[in-house]
Amino acid sequence: MKILVIPAHNNASLNIVQTLGRIYKVSIVGIKGYFNKAFFSKFKYKHYLIPNWKNEPIEKILDIIIDISKNYDIIIPTNDVFSLIISKYKFLFGNKAIVMDYDKLLKFMDKSYISKFFKKYPKFYNENNVKFPAVVKSKSSYFLEDNKIIKGKLLIVNNDDELKNALKEVPYPIIQEKVEGKGWGIEFLFDKEIILAFSHLRIREADPKGSYSSCALSIPLNFEILKEIESILKSLEYFGVGMVEMKGDYFIEFNPRFWGSLSLAIECGLNFPLYLIKAHIGEKIDKNYDYKIGIISRWLYSEIIHIIKSRNFKLLFEIFKFNKYKSFNNEHIDPLPGLLELIFLPIRRLLGYEN
Repeated sequence: MKILVIPAHNNASLNIVQTLGRIYKVSIVGIKGYFNKAFFSKFKYKHYLIPNWKNEPIEKILDIIIDISKNYDIIIPTNDVFSLIISKYKFLFGNKAIVMDYDKLLKFMDKSYISKFFKKYPKFYNENNVKFPAVVKSKSSYFLEDNKIIKGKLLIVNNDDELKNALKEVPYPIIQEKVEGKGWGIEFLFDKEIILAFSHLRIREADPKGSYSSCALSIPLNFEILKEIESILKSLEYFGVGMVEMKGDYFIEFNPRFWGSLSLAIECGLNFPLYLIKAHIGEKIDKNYDYKIGIISRWLYSEIIHIIKSRNFKLLFEIFKFNKYKSFNNEHIDPLPGLLELIFLPIRRLLGYEN
């Protein structure tokens, strides 16, 4: 079987290549202008470089992906941008693309829509009745509109003037209360029921004020929340992998795709990429919620960002304890992507590149 994964710069794509590349021929599509770290994995079959979606019409990008995909059996988009593009034009890929139908995908990406299926979520405000501090954020992380991708935004506001400016700056804004609590998530594979389920706790985030995980811990499942998620997935006829992000008791957002700390779940015994392939081709899969608890994994590059932003330089000695931490990039089996990331990403940031 030949599998095509897109894009090449995120952790999830690298983890899929490292996991499935031992069994299948797994190729990767990188984006011009990005540090496509999965290109350097020893487990990849081939790699392709396509134009940046920020600089070219989506139709041109789509034509190139379609042409590349002719030689592959399965296509896996791993971020919001390519999930949107491939989902909208799914009919052009036949049964190759593992992505939901476009109308369903939009519902799960829409925070203002999906939040209200959960029992507890941050309160929504209208602009005339806001309790500060509040969060102004786009209702989705990305939008596909007029043959272009629009990136969403999130801002914390503390007064009416900041609110007024944020509502102008943030595309398709919603206003919610700012809730406190430890960030954690439940990840799953769903095919008529939740087949695989995993949960992690954020130990540290790249930005201490709030962002993505730089260090995470595997924790026991919250079966009450899991049951709630399964009910929602059934009612909206979901298929595939996904992640529900929580803060304390509050639902924050739904990511209908692979997530950044995927390697932690795999390390703990749940091979989400492999079982997604099996579910897609119709193989019977036994339900499995059994995984190792208490395993810690970290993303070394983002841990360094955390240290710089928090000014907690004592952590420098901690994060290099390779015997204590597993790795988001799996340096112990595939060292080059993570090593090159540490070398080149700081240089790229200084030069003004996004990643």
